[in-house]
Amino acid sequence: MTKVKNTSFANKILSSLNKTEGERQSEAVLDKVEDFKTEFDTHIALLTTSAIPSKETEIKRAKRNLTKVKKAYDATLLNVIGKSFDSYITDINVSKRDVSNADSVISSLKSELDDLKADKEDLAVLAAMFNA
Repeated sequence: MTKVKNTSFANKILSSLNKTEGERQSEAVLDKVEDFKTEFDTHIALLTTSAIPSKETEIKRAKRNLTKVKKAYDATLLNVIGKSFDSYITDINVSKRDVSNADSVISSLKSELDDLKADKEDLAVLAAMFNA
């Protein structure tokens, strides 16, 4: 019978067989912590560079729309020529509703932005815990 020469690969196999359960669990925990650190960094980066700036841009767009809708409302108030009273009041109510809807959109977007910023802060706190 020939003697088997210990290779580096064989030594790695033998050393992994000699690990205690505690050592295996410790390696698994450390591996999971490193995975989570990477995930935290990824999610924070996505919020910082994509989600939050996109939401801020949506708010700017909605504010511009609100300005346009308010101008249209002002024009509707002055547009009395050739209209019946009922038609005039209907047009004003429609314009008021448009202004109200535009305000609601802005409020909703601001709330979503606040949620994104809070998520980013929460992730930063958790990431700090994992990096401690």
